[in-house]
Amino acid sequence: MPNKKKTDQVDELLNILTSTPHFAVVKFDKTTHKSLEGLRSELRKTGEKLKIIKNTLFEKALKKFAKSNKSLQASLKELLPLKENSAILSLTEEYTKGLSTFHTIAKKETTLSFKFGFLDKKIYDSSELKHIAQLPGKDILLGKILGSLKAPQSRIVYAMKFNISKLTYILREKSKQGEVKI
Repeated sequence: MPNKKKTDQVDELLNILTSTPHFAVVKFDKTTHKSLEGLRSELRKTGEKLKIIKNTLFEKALKKFAKSNKSLQASLKELLPLKENSAILSLTEEYTKGLSTFHTIAKKETTLSFKFGFLDKKIYDSSELKHIAQLPGKDILLGKILGSLKAPQSRIVYAMKFNISKLTYILREKSKQGEVKI
């Protein structure tokens, strides 16, 4: 007969999986409590959460979650069983901020790494998650697009003003020399 406490934990994990649109499973091995708390506080700034999980209970919750998601069902055999210490990183709609925050901290703390992630209803392995984490955020990409769209107009305006600006500069220099009075 299953333990009530463990079934509650599985239900809690299932609730996390269903309530968050994106998640990543990360590995922490011999990571100090201080560095984990630092990671949690940095993730809290972007709205993400990190929860330490038991692999066996998470596997049960993941199997229940996969019943409602066909793409996850197909990948489940490759992902399970989970090895080593694991934590679930609950990500918001703007998941790139959370992934990049985790990745920058994982570069400093070598005991942290990605295992796999579920983003946009698709499974990503650790190397793909690293690539996604290194991409610039949505704000930066929008700024670059707007800048590139604005650049041709700015060049045209500068080209049209160039001759008048040069004439004004020449006249100003000549007036300083006393040859022309403005």
